[in-house]
Order: sequence, then C-alpha cells, then structure tokens
Amino acid sequence: MVLALRDIIDVMEDIAHDTVNLQGKVKAEKKDEDLMLAYQAGDLKAFEELYMRHKTAVFRYLVRQGISHAIAEELLQEVWSAIIKGRKKYKPSAKFTTWLYQISRHRLIDYFRRHQTHLTLLDDDEVESDEEYSSDELTKEEQLEKVLVAVAELPFPQRQAFLLHYEAGLSSRQVSEITQEHPEAVKSSLRYAIRKLKLRLGLQDD
Repeated sequence: MVLALRDIIDVMEDIAHDTVNLQGKVKAEKKDEDLMLAYQAGDLKAFEELYMRHKTAVFRYLVRQGISHAIAEELLQEVWSAIIKGRKKYKPSAKFTTWLYQISRHRLIDYFRRHQTHLTLLDDDEVESDEEYSSDELTKEEQLEKVLVAVAELPFPQRQAFLLHYEAGLSSRQVSEITQEHPEAVKSSLRYAIRKLKLRLGLQDD
C-alpha cells in the first residue's frame, strides 16, 4: 500500500483532533485561558486539568524532535515547572497553547544548545530499521512511523513548523507567534518540510 502525502497529513491531523477529544468535556466547559487564570488565583485543580489536557500532546511534540523518550519526559517536566514558576506573569493576551508551546520550544532549544546538537539519536529500540521494504509490505501505521523518523531528521525550523501545524493542530498564525517567525517564513518552512518529506520517502503528491 503506497501512501500519498495527503494520507500522512490526514493521519497527523487526526492525532491532533483525537487529542482535543481526549481532553474531554471539561475543555468544552472551560477554556484553557480561564483555567490558567483560576490556577493563577490559587486553584490547584485548574492546573491539574490543564496538565491532563495537554501533557500527551506536548510530550508527543517533544519526542518527535528525534530525542529519546527519557529526555522528552525530562523536558516535559521542565515545561510544566516553567508554567508553575511563570503563573503570576501569565496574561491571556494570547491563547494558552501558544504560551505553552513557546515554553516547550525554548526548552528544546536550550537542550540542543547544552548538548551542541540539533538532533539527538533515538534509543536503539525506538529507531526504525534501515532495511528497505516494499511499500506493499508496509501497513499504514508502519509507513507513518517511517514518516515520523523522517520528520525528526528535518532541519529545526521546518520540523517545528510541520509538527506545530499538522500534529499539534495550531494555526499558522500561532506557529508564527511561537517561533517568532514572519507568517510567510512559516509557510515557507511548511512547504520545504513537505517537499523534503516527499523526496525522503518517495511519497505521491496526492
């Protein structure tokens, strides 16, 4: 079975959609920004709701960077520690998710700088084998896994734009705010990311 690029993007968008659904009815009742303001005022349960609502998506964003699950877990804790420490400075002038992913991105950049690398190798049991398979022999899930490995190999700006937009489900405008890049630069990064993924994996256009 040969997957088109649109299939891959659809799957990743479905992941983002499922994450929203898993956040539950609470999200429909209370906005993230309201929960954060409640936590700012001392409501610990509001923080717990925010954490349960977003922890999986943020972890997935981190681990897609080509780092190990263990490192992603450490960075995840750093992200939420930063939320706790910065709660008094929070202002709902932008979406909570924009602020959350800005912090996540900064933690990633700090990690890469500390280790003087743009890509950390995955654990042995997390790396897709280099053995070549016929497309007909791969399931949709296996092909998606190969795409995720390829995504981790993208240059940092393109990887950020692709994951934030297609998997985290953020708008191009939010991605622009998070990365502090011009909207046109974000669109350009997305185009280059898609082009490189197509070339890397031999995907069809549609």
